[in-house]
Amino acid sequence: MQKFLWSGYRLGKSGVMLAIYGIFAAYIVYLVVTAPLLSTKLIFGGVGLFVLTVALYFEYLKILYANMIAKLTVDCDIPKAEELQNKLIKRDFAKGFQKSLILFDSLLLMDQGKYTGCSLHLQEHHEFFHGSLDYLFIYYHTQLHLAYFFNDQELAERTYSKLQSLKNQPKKKMKPLFSWDEIEGVNYFISQRYSKSIQAFEKVNTNLFNPRELVYYRYMKAQTLLALKRQQEASQLLQEMNTEKNTIKIGR
Repeated sequence: MQKFLWSGYRLGKSGVMLAIYGIFAAYIVYLVVTAPLLSTKLIFGGVGLFVLTVALYFEYLKILYANMIAKLTVDCDIPKAEELQNKLIKRDFAKGFQKSLILFDSLLLMDQGKYTGCSLHLQEHHEFFHGSLDYLFIYYHTQLHLAYFFNDQELAERTYSKLQSLKNQPKKKMKPLFSWDEIEGVNYFISQRYSKSIQAFEKVNTNLFNPRELVYYRYMKAQTLLALKRQQEASQLLQEMNTEKNTIKIGR
């Protein structure tokens, strides 16, 4: 169901943008047809064609980027996501998607199970991730997940403290990119407070989670249930996770 909803949203958004460009193209044709002088027709036609070509090419790159993200976050298909990433890098002549690709690589490395590589990636682009509150939220959320997979309680404590500082920021300054209940659940698990962890995980509203987020949520909640000796519930969650995870490599 989640895959259907996310795919529908993506197609709808692309359809709206193409309709806008269609209206713009029709307006350019109208200006060319109604212009009294040939020179004016050529100017309107030339400028309009150039602007439309650039805009459509950029829109094509945006669609390519959106498809790349969808392959990773909706289909959980790492090879296809990498294929689209390579295509985007080759065709992004203006390098307008470099920052977006830094964010994408943090997801990709995590999904490949390359946790050390993901940690190094965060360090390499430390300045970039500290450029805005939203990027900083992504940085520390990713770092908390790394602490989970590394079983590094010291890193978790430092990261959780940073996340709490972000939580106290005015809501208008930062997008609600992640669930605070999920963050609590992960942090409690790392500190071996399993009862608190499961309480937090059970508060998480997963209605807006994409399939990739559900994979991590189900895995982490299942590990908490296993720690509480609730094997049957954990097995059910892991079974659900395995139907969604596709090529994601996940494990502690």
